[in-house]
Amino acid sequence: MGFLQWLPGCQRHRPSCSVRPGKRGTTKRWWRLPSSWAPRRGRRWRPGGGEGATARGAAAAGTFSLRCDTFPVRISVVVPTYNRLSTLPACLTCLERQACSVPYEVVVVDDGSTDGTVAWLVHAQTSTAASAPLPSQLPHVRLVALPRNAGAARARNAGADTAVGEVLVFVDSDVLVSRRFLQAHWDAHLAAGAVSPHPPERPEPAYAPPCLAVGPVLHVHQVQAALEAVQQQRLRFNPLFDASRAYFCTSNASVSRWFFLQHGRFDEAFHRYGWEDLEAGERMRRAGAHSLCHVRLPLAAHGALAFHVKPRFSLEQVPRLLQQERDRGEMGMLFYRKMPTLSVRLMVQYTWVHRLLWTALTLGGLVNEHTMRPLLAGLIRLGQHDLALFLFTIVLNRVTCEAVFAAARHTRYRFSAPPI
Repeated sequence: MGFLQWLPGCQRHRPSCSVRPGKRGTTKRWWRLPSSWAPRRGRRWRPGGGEGATARGAAAAGTFSLRCDTFPVRISVVVPTYNRLSTLPACLTCLERQACSVPYEVVVVDDGSTDGTVAWLVHAQTSTAASAPLPSQLPHVRLVALPRNAGAARARNAGADTAVGEVLVFVDSDVLVSRRFLQAHWDAHLAAGAVSPHPPERPEPAYAPPCLAVGPVLHVHQVQAALEAVQQQRLRFNPLFDASRAYFCTSNASVSRWFFLQHGRFDEAFHRYGWEDLEAGERMRRAGAHSLCHVRLPLAAHGALAFHVKPRFSLEQVPRLLQQERDRGEMGMLFYRKMPTLSVRLMVQYTWVHRLLWTALTLGGLVNEHTMRPLLAGLIRLGQHDLALFLFTIVLNRVTCEAVFAAARHTRYRFSAPPI
C-alpha cells in the first residue's frame, strides 16, 4: 500500500489487478474494477470527524494526503517541495491554469518543510473565503506530507507511489510552466503510442510501449518575471545556463508511470544534492534500450516550457553554492559506484583530464572564492550577475572535481580501474 494507505477511501478507489500471459513470452495487464467502485466527488480533508480523523491519524503516523476532486486522472504531476513557500503558490497557480484536454492531478510532496507549507496548502484547499490564497482552491492538488526531510529522491518516490495517472510528470516547486505544458507532454506520449487517445474503460490500459519526454528549462531571476514570461510566452534562451542535454531532468520531464515504477524510481541513497535524476534516467535508458521512446520536446512558445526561478547571483550565495558542489561531488562518486562506466565518469568528472583542466584554469587553486571576491563584487555592481556566476563556475567545477576524488579516496569501494 505504501503512501496510498493514507488516502481517504483508497480501498474503494484502488483497482485490482491480474496478470495473464501474452504472446511470445510477454505479459499483459488486465485491470478490473470492483463492483462497488464509484468515484465520490467533492471530498476534501477537514478538521473534525470522518475523513478528517483519518487524515489526523495518518499525520500522527507521519504522512497524510489531501486528495483532488478530478476523476478519472490520466496525468499525475509530482511536485516535491522543501521550504519553498516563496515560489510554490506561483508554481501551483500555473499548474491549475493548464489548457489540457485530459484530466490531471498535482501531487505535492512536502519533504518536512518548516516554513508553513503544509498549513498554507491545507488552508488553500479548505478555506471558502474570497481572500483565500488562490481563488481556485487548488482543485487538482493532493498533498502528501512527509514527517522529516529525507531528500528529493524520497519525496519524488512518495509522489509516484501516490499518483494514479498513466503519465508521471515531474516538476520542481521553484519551476513555473507554460499554459500548454501538460498538453505538450501528453501529445508526446500519445504520438509514441504509450497512451490511448480516449479514456479507457478500465483505470489503466493494457501494456503499452514506454515513453520518456524531456522539455526545455529556461532560467529567470524573479517569480514575477517568470509569470510574465508564461503569460506572454516569451523565450529568452541563455546559452550559458539554459543549454542542457540531460537524458532525464526532473524540472521538466514525463515518463510512463508503469515503466517508472518497474525500472525507474529514484535511489534514496542520494540524500544530498545532485545526480538522483540522472542516475534514474540512466537506469531507465538501460532497461528500455529496445523499447523506450525518448522524446526531446522543442523550445517552442506553445510547447512544454518550464521557467526555473533562481535568484540573481550575489556574494551571499557563495557558501551555499560551495556546499552544493561538495555534496554533488560526494553523490557523484555514489553514482559512479553504482554505474562504473566511462559515460558516468565523464558526467561526474572523475577523470584526470577534468582534474588537470580545472587545476590549470584556477592556477592551482590561486583563483578561488576569496581571490575572486573583488572581481565578482565589481561585476555585480555593474549589473553583470550572469557573467559573475559564469566566471565563478570555474571555481565551483574545481570544488566538484576535488570532492569526487576525495570521496574516492575515503570510500572502501575498490575500483576495478583508476581514474582515467
